[in-house]
Amino acid sequence: VDLVPKKKIKTDCETCENESLQKADTNIAIIVCMMLNIVTKGSIACFETMGMLTATESFGMTSSDAGLVVSVCGSVGVISLVAMGIIQKIFTDIQIILFGMTVMLVGIAAIALAPYITLSTIPGSWVFICVIFFVYSVGYPLSHTAAMALYSKIVGKRPQGELMGWFASCGSLARIMFPILSGILSHGNNVLFLVLISMLVSAMIVVRTSMPLLISLSNH
Repeated sequence: VDLVPKKKIKTDCETCENESLQKADTNIAIIVCMMLNIVTKGSIACFETMGMLTATESFGMTSSDAGLVVSVCGSVGVISLVAMGIIQKIFTDIQIILFGMTVMLVGIAAIALAPYITLSTIPGSWVFICVIFFVYSVGYPLSHTAAMALYSKIVGKRPQGELMGWFASCGSLARIMFPILSGILSHGNNVLFLVLISMLVSAMIVVRTSMPLLISLSNH
């Protein structure tokens, strides 16, 4: 005699299967957010490492002028962070991430093409100012902050301390490894910036591909 109805066994199995699938989806979303953290933190780390050298050697600027540009654009980036509450009421986290990474991509592409641009009509100093503005004032603050917000929503009621620790560790690892990468690739002809462009494009493709999953879990 069956002590447990077959219908109940089937229901329990379906519940376990659904929970396993949901857990797998959550893990994928968490990995995507950590990847975004690494890419955005790594890109800004490269600029922090190579910014002054690029400004003086490629654009003919003085260190003091380049420092002033970075300082002003960084201050504008703080304003972007303060405005995140308003921006998030208008756009979703994923839209902000994609927009911010696109702006970073434009800035990095501009600095990669700078030798050809400066040979035409645009002064090198203005190219540098635009690049730093795109990266420091708009791209990085928006994309990274939105990635943190998305990660927090996906984590939800899970152990926030442990998972946020993993998230922060990924960012710290990027800040360690990418400056080393900058030193290795800085001698090539725009190789570093081409690598950053490839990483940003790849990350954006991953976000676009996993967008339904990210939206579903962040609204859960």
